[in-house]
Amino acid sequence: ENVAIGGGMLREDEQEILYELGGRWNGDRLCGFYSDLDLSEKENLLFDKPERPDYCAWWYCCMPIGVIDRHGLPLPLFIKNDDVEYGVRCNELDRTFLNGVGVYHSPFEAKYNASLEYYIRRNELISNCYTTKRSGLKYFWKLVRCVGIQLVQQRYFAIPYSVKGYDDFLKGADYLATLDAEKLNSDLRKGMPKIYTKVELEDMGYDLTNIYKSKPRSEFLQTITLNGYLIPKFLCSKQSREVRIIDSTDCPPRDFFTSRKTLQYNPLSQIGFFTEEKFSKVIKAGFMLVGKAFKMLVEYNRAKKSFVRKQKYLTSFEFWSKKLGLDD
Repeated sequence: ENVAIGGGMLREDEQEILYELGGRWNGDRLCGFYSDLDLSEKENLLFDKPERPDYCAWWYCCMPIGVIDRHGLPLPLFIKNDDVEYGVRCNELDRTFLNGVGVYHSPFEAKYNASLEYYIRRNELISNCYTTKRSGLKYFWKLVRCVGIQLVQQRYFAIPYSVKGYDDFLKGADYLATLDAEKLNSDLRKGMPKIYTKVELEDMGYDLTNIYKSKPRSEFLQTITLNGYLIPKFLCSKQSREVRIIDSTDCPPRDFFTSRKTLQYNPLSQIGFFTEEKFSKVIKAGFMLVGKAFKMLVEYNRAKKSFVRKQKYLTSFEFWSKKLGLDD
């Protein structure tokens, strides 16, 4: 009655590499156990049982049916963080992992999709309603950091997804209960930039083996110049004005320093998209964040209370039967 069985996830592209075997959620980020462990090394096959995890990811997880009687069904989060939230909710379970049992899965960084930012931000806020006592201002600063990273990476198209995640959380539990998740997901996918395949990019003349990697530079210089946004174009090198090819799965802020145009290429999925520096987007984001700070201060507690109050209903058979049309 109190045992759940989980399995690890191994990468499809590097099949001897363990991606995760259980994990912990600290309210801010996921910490997967045994990430990047090379199972072709014999000594790595003898690792001890992982420290007590908060969850088993649902790519491989079995639990007693009695858990539903005690804790209800999952929240209607659609994707992202639903397995983590349910695992934390069922915290009395002793999670056991079977040696040699797991699944192969493509690495998540191979499938970048900006629309996932919506689910990550919204579902994190919802999940934390039940586990933390943080203020709305605390989460606002997390939004600032998220938007800041997207500005540095010139992924302006991703900012509305993160912001909408916050806005929809603030609409409360009643909005989530009546949401048409499939229609929303379809609508979210319409805002993505044009994607080019490896063949298309090579036909355009780009050498995809020439990935730019910046040398370590002064973080102070990056900060006071907003990572190069404030440096006039005439002071930048000719190379900075050319299209810079960047690995989209591994791109720290310094890789974008003074870059006016980038080709963000994913070597795992072999697709890429183009971005261009636009300082007007920084100004627009700044004004937007001022408004969001006020909104979070005023509306966060009301939204949180609505999710706490409606948790039992949102995880009930009554709700899910109605949601899935099983009563018809």
